[in-house]
Amino acid sequence: MARLFWRCQLSCTIIDKALAIDNSGAPVPQIGQQIRLIPATQPVFVKIGGVLREILVPTRPITIAGDGTWTTVGPWPSECDPTTALWDLLMPDGTRWRGAFPEGLAGPFTVSQLKTSYGWILQSTATNPVLPALTATASLEINQSGASDVKIAALSTGGNILEYLRIQPQDPASAGDTAWHEFVSGSVNPADSARKDFVMLRGWNVNNGGGSFDGVNAATWDAYEQYYAPSGTVRQVERHIAFATAASVQYRPFSTIFQYAPSLQLSTLMYQDVVTLGPRDQASFWFQIYDAGGIGQSGQGALHFAPGSFIRKMVNNQYLCYGLNAAANGFIAMIRNNANDQVEIDGVGSAGTLVNGALQLGSNALGTATAANVGSFKYLAGGGGVADKLYMSLKAAAGTYSWVQIVTG
Repeated sequence: MARLFWRCQLSCTIIDKALAIDNSGAPVPQIGQQIRLIPATQPVFVKIGGVLREILVPTRPITIAGDGTWTTVGPWPSECDPTTALWDLLMPDGTRWRGAFPEGLAGPFTVSQLKTSYGWILQSTATNPVLPALTATASLEINQSGASDVKIAALSTGGNILEYLRIQPQDPASAGDTAWHEFVSGSVNPADSARKDFVMLRGWNVNNGGGSFDGVNAATWDAYEQYYAPSGTVRQVERHIAFATAASVQYRPFSTIFQYAPSLQLSTLMYQDVVTLGPRDQASFWFQIYDAGGIGQSGQGALHFAPGSFIRKMVNNQYLCYGLNAAANGFIAMIRNNANDQVEIDGVGSAGTLVNGALQLGSNALGTATAANVGSFKYLAGGGGVADKLYMSLKAAAGTYSWVQIVTG
């Protein structure tokens, strides 16, 4: 998954640089490499918007900027359940630092300061060195009427990144870099440090980390993840459609995830604000479609909605959903809001409604019996010393309507 940020303003900030050293001893920013902040204590709950929410693995990588700078935030122990929760910083080369964020201190801190002054320890050393640069050189310039309208280039950006295509429209009216970019880059996997998660990004004004290339214009792109190991033996390939503001705040409204180990599962998620909501939790998506029983298990699909999400039918008196009949030769209309603004269950072809559990009526004033509510039941709760009553709206032979008491308590 791409790029870890937190929606809420968590209390402690880390700002550092990811650098290598070239043969001359000069620092080389590890652009496109990625760092992850992972809960070492599981399960762990963190206050997000004042509510404790479970933070799940996978978390999303932290993007490294052009000068090597990376930033993340974390919770104080008092914001966690348990308060003894520890966190891992997984670096691009596989080095893993573990500790808790200093209680009551906002920072910013470097990793060195966390190690020296606040008890962070080296959990594992580098097991996955940064790969040598992927390289390619090519160029093509297309001219019309003597003006350079489009430039196409293939070039390496250094590190474990290859920008293999850039198409730059020569538009004097545009500000900043509005080019089409295509990258391949690799990042460390949380559950398999021996193998990179290579991602192909292609889109307008996108940088190799999935953000705005020029910091002036918004960006939009597709991302294809080759091998993602979020936890344990889970392995998956993914595709995302994403956007970013000029400040590289990312939004990923559509994702498809194919899990091929240890079992086959396919899910499609519609997100509202993936990046700023941080680690995947119940509030991260609008809805999710997935095969609840695994691929090949007929009838096991499921549709999940995030809290606060809902289905809205924009026309009246039409059915919301249909179900296949027992003979498998037609569909039964199941539920709608009809022309009388009643919630109507059972449509054409239905044999009736079976209620296996208790059907409970709320107490409600009878109101006026009319043709619109004929056949309705109403329960009227009695006050102190008064029995409850059950009524039904019925039409008399004379054509008048009234609430007829069926039973009393």
